[in-house]
Amino acid sequence: MDSLPSELLADILLLSTDDDIPRCRQTLALVCHQWHTVVYDTQRFWAQAALHRTASELQETLHRNPFGPLDVVWLVDLWQFGLAPNTMKNMNTISAESTRWRSLTLTGDISPYVKSKLLDMPIPKLNELCIWDTLFLQTFSLQPGRSFDELGLHTSAIDWTRPRLKDLKILQLYRLTTSSVSPSLNRLLDILSVSPQMQILELVNVALNIDERSNNCVQTGNDFTFPSLNTLVVSGIQTLIAKSLVEKIKALKCRQM
Repeated sequence: MDSLPSELLADILLLSTDDDIPRCRQTLALVCHQWHTVVYDTQRFWAQAALHRTASELQETLHRNPFGPLDVVWLVDLWQFGLAPNTMKNMNTISAESTRWRSLTLTGDISPYVKSKLLDMPIPKLNELCIWDTLFLQTFSLQPGRSFDELGLHTSAIDWTRPRLKDLKILQLYRLTTSSVSPSLNRLLDILSVSPQMQILELVNVALNIDERSNNCVQTGNDFTFPSLNTLVVSGIQTLIAKSLVEKIKALKCRQM
């Protein structure tokens, strides 16, 4: 690989990384001087801004990626009570860069106040939002007109009456177990009808609120054609509705679960 241009080598090395970018980055940089140089000089290796890591690590990320997009991640330990000492400092630091946020992933039991604070910031380039709570079902609001490529919610819900979600490529809803926090079936059908590029659709233990109109739509409405859909998971939903919904989704590449 010594003869490869740095840009091509960076592309190859990035393909070998997983969600733990800092660990992968450190491992790759130890291989040889060339890899070390490529890793530390390529902004894409420094896109993940982790709020749960040390303040110095976050500062280095922003130093090595001063202008590129940022993937903001906050992983809260299940047994951690309250905010870690460095978290508020990191939050203030990353807030100043909110116009560069490309994605926001919150995992663990983060207070509704903190979530609202993060989501109320100016985030014009945010196109991926994943919130994975573990214990308490929480509902929050999105900015009017907010749209995403990817939306993932686990034991956490948005105000479904406000956003106009469209052009989604990934929709993952898990454990929205009451009709007060899950989307109505009619709202889900609306989202699917304006998201023709859907690639992943996962609905697990979602208490879809079913009215006469939405039930008729599932039974007699048009099919949904998703040329790019490769994963469909439907579980823990009323059997008749789940069966009808799956039958209406047409996707040649899809594997159903």
